[in-house]
Amino acid sequence: MTSQMRKKLELIGIAVSLVLIAYVFIKYIFPLVWPFLLAYGLAILISPIVKFLKDKLHFHKNAAAALTLIFALSGIIVLLYLLISAVVSQITAFVNEWPGYQEKFLMYLRNVCDMMEGSFHMEQGAVYDRVCSGVDRFMVSMEEKIMPMVMNNSLQTLLTLMD
Repeated sequence: MTSQMRKKLELIGIAVSLVLIAYVFIKYIFPLVWPFLLAYGLAILISPIVKFLKDKLHFHKNAAAALTLIFALSGIIVLLYLLISAVVSQITAFVNEWPGYQEKFLMYLRNVCDMMEGSFHMEQGAVYDRVCSGVDRFMVSMEEKIMPMVMNNSLQTLLTLMD
């Protein structure tokens, strides 16, 4: 075996080892460690505020930490509320505008089909009817086959994450 071949095999071995170590860390160690990492990160973030409250405003260290955490968590809750309300309002607006979007899409589809029928000298409405029947078959297939599979897998994944 040549030295170049040996070096390539060593590099492949190192790469495979690193991938296995990363997999073991992500799969088994990270779920146990992440709460501590989160707490450490939060402690680092609130440390300057606690120091300010303790030194300048003469708060007790525990009271300053508690007050800072309460304000930080309140801020996070307010931001989540604003984010969720914005998403809900956008979804509501989309649902309310859906008939208009659907009408515009069907008009565009009809124009494209008419253009194709004119270009290929086909019977008026043949392409549109063919496309509509294909979409209908697709929607039935989605409803009967794909959606139950997605929902079952989603439920199993959710239950696995909750364990």
